[in-house]
Amino acid sequence: SNPVTFSDVGQAQDMLYNGIGYNRNDGYIYGIATKAGEGIQLGEVVRIGSDGSVVGIGLPTNDTGTDLPDKFPAGTVLDDGTLVVGKGSTIVKISGLSESNPQVDEVITLSYADDSLSGSPKFTDFAVHPETGEVYGFEHKSQKIATIDFDNGEVSPVGDESFGRNIIGGAAFFDSNGRFYVYGRSLDGGSSQNTLYTVSLESGQPTELVTGESVSIVDGTSVFATHGND
Repeated sequence: SNPVTFSDVGQAQDMLYNGIGYNRNDGYIYGIATKAGEGIQLGEVVRIGSDGSVVGIGLPTNDTGTDLPDKFPAGTVLDDGTLVVGKGSTIVKISGLSESNPQVDEVITLSYADDSLSGSPKFTDFAVHPETGEVYGFEHKSQKIATIDFDNGEVSPVGDESFGRNIIGGAAFFDSNGRFYVYGRSLDGGSSQNTLYTVSLESGQPTELVTGESVSIVDGTSVFATHGND
């Protein structure tokens, strides 16, 4: 048997979502629908309860003049309740979650803070540190953990260590003690995401903890408290 297993919560859905994050302000998980289902449109913001129920709260109002992707692999919720989702180097900030009135506040294009690094950063997931509020993620291009400044879009890889091969880390999350985890491909090869790592926030060194169920698409978030939601 696998040391890491996934347990179903609630009933199976006829839609898919990604780019999820936990909102500590109201106790719900939020994300973006990547496949439409009954009563839920592609690209709609969804609210996920502790019982696994999924409710669409509307397509985000977008007055920025920038066309948005309809699928976002990366996502988190900031301490102020803003859902931040990303695809490639495009980051979108969405407010109004608790009020069921999602609005695009800003669209940001990521770039490296170090001018010596070329190309555009690309994140497969990111998460908020529970103590500092800093955002860390798995940056696919550099194969490193990096911090993201959502005020100016600057990305700073952490330390000198990298994962060393073409890893996809589809799920990134913290525990309540500030330890950072990534679930993704094995360092030994293979196309499935089946390995849980803990990663040093100082050196960037990944340490393989255990293997688990193989998945082709995965996302992750952490729930640190209960708010009695349904």
